[in-house]
Amino acid sequence: MASKKSSKNKHYPVVRQFPLSEGTHGGLATRIIDTGRTLSQVNRRLYRQGRYYEVKIDLEADSNTAFEVFAIRDDWAVQKGFQLAYNAYMENSKEERAHMAKTQIARWEDFRVEHGVPSSVVVGPQLQEAGLPVDLLSQGEFELTQVVIGAGTEKTFSWASVGTGSVYSILEEYDKAGNAQQSPTSVVSGVAVPYDDLSTDVDAAMAENLEGKGNSAPYTAAGVNANGPFVKIATLVSNSPNAQKLSTGYFCAPCGLIMIRQAAAADIRGQYSLTVKSGDYKGVHAPSMLE
Repeated sequence: MASKKSSKNKHYPVVRQFPLSEGTHGGLATRIIDTGRTLSQVNRRLYRQGRYYEVKIDLEADSNTAFEVFAIRDDWAVQKGFQLAYNAYMENSKEERAHMAKTQIARWEDFRVEHGVPSSVVVGPQLQEAGLPVDLLSQGEFELTQVVIGAGTEKTFSWASVGTGSVYSILEEYDKAGNAQQSPTSVVSGVAVPYDDLSTDVDAAMAENLEGKGNSAPYTAAGVNANGPFVKIATLVSNSPNAQKLSTGYFCAPCGLIMIRQAAAADIRGQYSLTVKSGDYKGVHAPSMLE
């Protein structure tokens, strides 16, 4: 009887690296890469958005272009804000789910939020078929998640810094719930201590220190949304045909969302590519943001 293969040697068929197409960028200098979306389009299976994708961006040496690479910051507020938004969606749809058969709920339902970057365009994967590039950007359905707030009014979720009448700002909403409170809320001078006059080891001043030193958070208690969610990862500049391929190296991209920003709009299709690190989530490294 043949022995079972070690799980370490198991092969999972997945395309993790591909050039990026421009689609119709409309003269915009800011592009958005949605990693889960691109993986779904290339591999013909659902890769959920709510993951910490480990990715890198490579730029061809002879492209004669430059751009900055940004990702949503990997911090506590981002994770907890995303979880709060997801829980609000599940609570909002709880009654409907209870009255619907499992087969009635969309098979590829995914909690999807907007990147929140104005004046930008989403770019996608490009594959080679019969020696010709094929743009997959328009393939598949990737609708934003909506909640109903009453009388048929619907809202979506976004990483934008400020919400609107039809869009919740994930960090703005988390800021309402995540502000740390003082504990205790106030410090009482000369706090009474039992048997203060009987023991030299018990002191009112020390009790006041224990009450007051550390009752405020070791960070700004409010304002988790102050600077927006995107942080700069790297600047890639290529202007020499003798240079090697340039790369950001692997970095964590919450929700798989990456922003590419040029100084001026230019068509750079086929000159840059996305690679997703190998791992145990359908062949890529992408821990859940909901755990």
